[in-house]
Amino acid sequence: MLSSTLRHHRWRPISVAAILAASQLSLLSYSQDAPKPASSPRHTPVTATSGSKRGKIDYQLDIHAIFAAHCLACHNAEKRSGGLSLGTYADIIAGGRSGAAIKPSRSGESLVVRRILGEVLPAMPLGGDPLTETEIATLRTWIDDGARATPLAAAAKDRWEPPLGLTEPAIPPVTWAGWTEPLDRFSAAYLTKQGVARPVPVDSAVFARRAYLDLWGLLPEPDEIRAFAASADPNKRAKLVARLSNDPSRYAENWITWWNDLLRNDEGVAYISEVAGRKSITPWLLDALEKNKPYNQMVRELLNPTAAGDPDGFLIGVNWRGVVSASQTPSLQAAQNAAQVFAGINFKCNSCHDSFISKWKLKDAYALAAYFSAEERLQLYRCDVAQPGQFATAAYMYPELNRPLSSTSIQNRRAAIAAIFTDPRNGRLPRTFVNRIWEKLMGRGFVADADDMDGEPWSPELLDYLAADFVKNGYDIKRLIATIVMSKTYQMRAVARSDGPPAHYSFRGPELRRLTAEQFADAIASVTGDWHVARPRPAPPTPAAATAAATEATNTANALANAKVAGVVLTSNGTRLPGVFSGAPVDTEQNLTINQVLTRTAAETAASRAAAAAAAAPNRGATPAPLPPPPSVAPGNYAREWRIAASNLTRALGRPIRDQVYTSRDAQANSMQAVELVNGETLNHWLWRGAQKMLGVLPAEPVSLFSRQVSGDPFRPPAPPPANSNTAGTAAGSQILPVVPAAPPQPPPAPAPFRVDISHSQKLYLIVEDNLSTAPDKAAPIWLHTFFTAADGSRTPLTALRPLAAGGLREDSSPIVPLNTQESITDALRVKFPSELVYDISGRGFTAFEGIPFFESKPLIQGEGVSGRFFVFDQKPSIDRLAPPTPETPVPALPVLKTSAEAVDRVYRYLLGRAPLPAERAVGIAAMNDHARHAGQAGRPSAAGLADLLWSVMMSPEFQFIR
Repeated sequence: MLSSTLRHHRWRPISVAAILAASQLSLLSYSQDAPKPASSPRHTPVTATSGSKRGKIDYQLDIHAIFAAHCLACHNAEKRSGGLSLGTYADIIAGGRSGAAIKPSRSGESLVVRRILGEVLPAMPLGGDPLTETEIATLRTWIDDGARATPLAAAAKDRWEPPLGLTEPAIPPVTWAGWTEPLDRFSAAYLTKQGVARPVPVDSAVFARRAYLDLWGLLPEPDEIRAFAASADPNKRAKLVARLSNDPSRYAENWITWWNDLLRNDEGVAYISEVAGRKSITPWLLDALEKNKPYNQMVRELLNPTAAGDPDGFLIGVNWRGVVSASQTPSLQAAQNAAQVFAGINFKCNSCHDSFISKWKLKDAYALAAYFSAEERLQLYRCDVAQPGQFATAAYMYPELNRPLSSTSIQNRRAAIAAIFTDPRNGRLPRTFVNRIWEKLMGRGFVADADDMDGEPWSPELLDYLAADFVKNGYDIKRLIATIVMSKTYQMRAVARSDGPPAHYSFRGPELRRLTAEQFADAIASVTGDWHVARPRPAPPTPAAATAAATEATNTANALANAKVAGVVLTSNGTRLPGVFSGAPVDTEQNLTINQVLTRTAAETAASRAAAAAAAAPNRGATPAPLPPPPSVAPGNYAREWRIAASNLTRALGRPIRDQVYTSRDAQANSMQAVELVNGETLNHWLWRGAQKMLGVLPAEPVSLFSRQVSGDPFRPPAPPPANSNTAGTAAGSQILPVVPAAPPQPPPAPAPFRVDISHSQKLYLIVEDNLSTAPDKAAPIWLHTFFTAADGSRTPLTALRPLAAGGLREDSSPIVPLNTQESITDALRVKFPSELVYDISGRGFTAFEGIPFFESKPLIQGEGVSGRFFVFDQKPSIDRLAPPTPETPVPALPVLKTSAEAVDRVYRYLLGRAPLPAERAVGIAAMNDHARHAGQAGRPSAAGLADLLWSVMMSPEFQFIR
């Protein structure tokens, strides 16, 4: 376990085993009191009562024979043509992709009858002998009698058909005392019908832990949870929810994780794209959450980003290099993501072919994609094969919500689809969102699959009430969350999650939920005080810059609106180049898309204009003033885990690779993830550092002697403008608004050398790390013209010394050609990317170390970029803390621990929200003291023992689940 990290401490497996054994006492007590999993009621056939009507037709004898003779060749359980099987009674009731096959008691409305009669085409049986009049009459009589399974069975229920519109249902009367809020009235009515007695709420400590994690993503501090549990205030729970909801920063830094999954936004990730690189929407998203921006407004800005600062990265998507499948072009990605996230419709299958599992067709996906494409019509591609003469124009999947376009420009089409998704008549938008929030807070949504809102909710009435209330209150997300968290329903005791979705789910309360990777990591940081360090974020623009950016965005939008010729786009310098925008497979190395224009930020435009003005200034030919040396790497910030790039640990805890939408995370770790969690170096090292931090014995972080961020991108001279760079080919009567051309880029200045004093240094650590390169495999860092200087002025090249370990050296026998030069050199040391080299310089009399951090010249294609950070230390640094962070932490640090008893008490109270049981306390103290005695530190808490204790408690289900 921790032995790989605690190299200087003898491993004591008995300590961890004892702690875990003691913990099982509390878990056993907890499991005996906890409610059992929500079980499905045993499904028994419902028979007709003595007063009910008896069916005239026997399904098994009469109806199955008709289907077997005419229909099962195509509509059997294996083929399921149109998604419909008529092989069993259950299959008939379930229907197919076109909806319900039968409408009990209404044969004239039943699709199977209408196709048999030829009222709906194609008529059935397709290519076979038609049914006789007697067979049709028998089938209709059976349906009109209720489509019973047996003559004595009750009439069948209608297949669930999700409504598009939204109507607020009547609120039921109060069933249980205290359950008076509308949400709880619906829940109580449902539970009473299921035969459930009035539930007992969780205790104060469990509620506080649950609320803190759901609203802030943080554990409550021990003193806070102790005071809350001791309070006799009858309104303390509502007051706590209000206080937590009213902290915009902590609320936003928790919920942004969920939104990042939903909108496939990520931190610390860079992708290569020759077309339009992946673009973070974090600044917009964080601001929207902090300001509690209404949900419908968020959707409009995501689908139609027009203003400076709007989240255009959502529509850009992830554009991979090379030949891309037709179903993964940017406009189809936008259609798939919008349908899935905002309407609970899966368009991934039917972006390639007609869906095999739903009613949606290939043309539906392309019609939605046409709202986001530069072309007005999209050529259909079925499995990457063009369909001659088949095109799609902009249309929503529910035709009744379509609206006429004032023009066919991309701006108008995007504005139209944003308005359609947020149309008050579109009940799918609020229903889908409410279902997602309920799933997040309760473990399971009203509809089991949150991405298929055609499924039947366990309570359609409660879902519609919450959705209608959400709309009525201005799409207020915080209010929706608080409504659920303050409810008696949310405060029910948690039930264990079933292995799979039961056939007849019955709600019995919130499910046990696994902590997210971010919550798990933030819990480690909170209890230990050892936070990860994020790189500094750019400062927000000044009001003047924001105004200028908004003006520039408007000008760009107007220019694009006037580029009306199909198949051409307006590029950032005013030229018009051919492009491929439809669903055709796109070779992104050869083609351009409109995203190149749409992603050109106002800041970039302003910079290019400033450069052009500077180039045209009168003193253009004057000798430039010498440039100051590049600044050192800026200090980082102690940050919550969502700001940190994913690690092996957070991947093991379920953090996804966000190159696609993730609307939910795995509830259980797979075997490889479990191994990382139990024995991974990342967690072990963190707990070892954290234990030292808690005891006040963690050494201070060394400060680098030198640091610099260096770009490895080659200088690209501007290409000559194309011959047709004017307005040739412009449609009659249209004009392209002028765009101020950018000044030609100037070659970068020569790299600046550094010089540091090493007269008192014994070792040197030369470190190179990646800085979000999009092509790190092409990075070729070098330490250029680097040497040591002695007191007598003599110089020793770095290449003359051998590092203590050669693993960081890069073997390459080709000539070394520095970036943006033509001539090869020999005075450079090639290193890997990333790399760490350690040199022992003790006793050599060196007083200074100087050189240039740089890169070799390597060809990069459009969209590829290389950037690195170079450091020199004379003490061993922490790789994740190379730049000294600012002192503020997301949660204030607790006092240093003095005794083993204090340590055990804090760990249990912070991580589990309760005091340790006597057996847990005794075993924990004994384990820590045993470690201390073995290390010769008797009488003081041991960092090794405390790390063991932290690990043992964190491996318990009581910690890892929201109870």
